[in-house]
Amino acid sequence: MGVEQWTDSFLSEMRQAGDPLADEAVAEVFALDDVDRANRILRDFDLNCEAIPEGLPPKLKTYLERSSIKPEWTDMVQFERGNDLLGRYAPQLVMGLLCHSLPCCYVCADGAQVLMLSQRFQDYGRRRIMETTQFLLDVLDEGGMVAGGYGLRSIQKIRLMHATVRYHVVKDARWQPSWGLPINQEDLAGTMLTFCVLAPRAIERLGADLTVDQRESFIHVWRVIGAMLGMDDRMLPTDYAEAATLLDLILARNQRPSEAGRELTKALLEVLADIIPGTIVDGIPASLIRFFAGDDFAEMLAVPQANWTRHLIPPIRGASFLADKLGDHSPRMADFFKMFGNRLLKKTFRAMKGPNRYEWRIPKSIDEQWHVSGRRRRRAAH
Repeated sequence: MGVEQWTDSFLSEMRQAGDPLADEAVAEVFALDDVDRANRILRDFDLNCEAIPEGLPPKLKTYLERSSIKPEWTDMVQFERGNDLLGRYAPQLVMGLLCHSLPCCYVCADGAQVLMLSQRFQDYGRRRIMETTQFLLDVLDEGGMVAGGYGLRSIQKIRLMHATVRYHVVKDARWQPSWGLPINQEDLAGTMLTFCVLAPRAIERLGADLTVDQRESFIHVWRVIGAMLGMDDRMLPTDYAEAATLLDLILARNQRPSEAGRELTKALLEVLADIIPGTIVDGIPASLIRFFAGDDFAEMLAVPQANWTRHLIPPIRGASFLADKLGDHSPRMADFFKMFGNRLLKKTFRAMKGPNRYEWRIPKSIDEQWHVSGRRRRRAAH
């Protein structure tokens, strides 16, 4: 399926579509009232072990078996070429993902509404930013997508989390059908596309030159990840041009100001301010968001006006350009930048969250975090 099939009516249909494999597994666990036991087994599931644990409900076991299989069309040589961007351009990717990709997700108002059900919105928004960063680190790191790798496990975790959110949120009276299914196929595609289209654009805006092969290989990486996250095959572009076209269509349908988008952006800016030492350049995240996403997007998200730190962007672009050119002409220099970039990305994540990884669990506690089941409200009434 390509550009001519991505009609408005088709994309509206995708707003009502979820992920049957993960949705059925989660529904079975809750129907059996088996969440605690399933969580104990999953927590004991060694991240480096290929064996599926015994004692899981049948559909959850099937989910774990099938969700770890890469699509048959996966080209691992091209996949690894795409992953090379993480090493070589890690500083630019970090800036692009946090200051371009995520804000462009937040500007899609209906998709952001699911987060407004949380009464601990800022805490949840901050945690989601950290989990997203962990996810990106896992799937793009070297070896992350081999059998038993962190990338494969993170994909399985995130996919279960999406299904758990859908299971609970659709039962909440405050959820409006006009918003579509929570974390639906269009929203999944929009999120994936902001990573695989906007991140390369950010790299180039910061002065580096990407080849056609690098762009297409990065698209292939995210096409594989998208398929493993349960995306409909019809929502998986085959090349960069198709990906850019679909992203533009989704943004045109969904972008508008919303309280959810503004609150998510506020949480993002707070996280970024915590990463930056001192207070002198605290305005640089807002300046970078406006630089990457543009003033129209920034206004919808209530991003503060760029202050004097906007004058730091040309030197950043110059350093990025110089690093790119030096890497082009020296294998040793390219290896150095790859090592430096990987360490920078991991240091950035540790600064946000600390050394501990988030747990793998089907979050029964989601009721307490989101207050969607009505159970807490009934207790409060007594």
